[in-house]
Amino acid sequence: MIAVTNRHLVKGDFFAQMEKVIELSPKAIILREKDVSIKEYDEILGSLISFVINKSMPASNDKKVAEVYQSVDCASTGYSQITVYIHSHMDLVSKYINIYPHIGVHFPFHILNEKRDEIRKMKSQNQISVSVSCHTIDEVSFAATLGADQVILGNIFETDCKKGLPGKGLAFLSEAVASTILPVYGIGGITLDNINYLLDKGAAGGCMMSGFMYL
Repeated sequence: MIAVTNRHLVKGDFFAQMEKVIELSPKAIILREKDVSIKEYDEILGSLISFVINKSMPASNDKKVAEVYQSVDCASTGYSQITVYIHSHMDLVSKYINIYPHIGVHFPFHILNEKRDEIRKMKSQNQISVSVSCHTIDEVSFAATLGADQVILGNIFETDCKKGLPGKGLAFLSEAVASTILPVYGIGGITLDNINYLLDKGAAGGCMMSGFMYL
């Protein structure tokens, strides 16, 4: 499972919430927070990476949570293996890659396409993972050519984050998985109760925003 942040959904302190998220040891965290300046984003990112580095690995007291997270390669990863994806701000990679080696960058598809040469250069200089948001089969099939290492595909189900937009469904997910060599993670309305439907269609896992921000 991949956690996607949105501090506006958090009822309370954002970093206290992120401590709870880190305790579940998701495969990755995409630090979304697109509405802040790069200076503010940098400060949030630095604090998040510090939390990931410094936390120890507790066991979950919730049996259902533990079982589901282990089934999608979450609780087994350990904090030191959580990839922290910087959203779009590729200039921050050089600042943090030597502090924490599990750094990635997540891009909307159009930015990945526009900056493909810069991104390839960045990847040649740093061992990082590049993640991309895709919304069509064509985007998914082209993502690997642009240098992506994983696809975040949405929206699979209806979600409050995109009110009024119908989910594209599991058949769409299955077609996307078949169109690429990259791991595909579904996003949009993903919960602990429906994640296994994504796995059955060949997805590598799912991404949750609300589920993690409401813990």
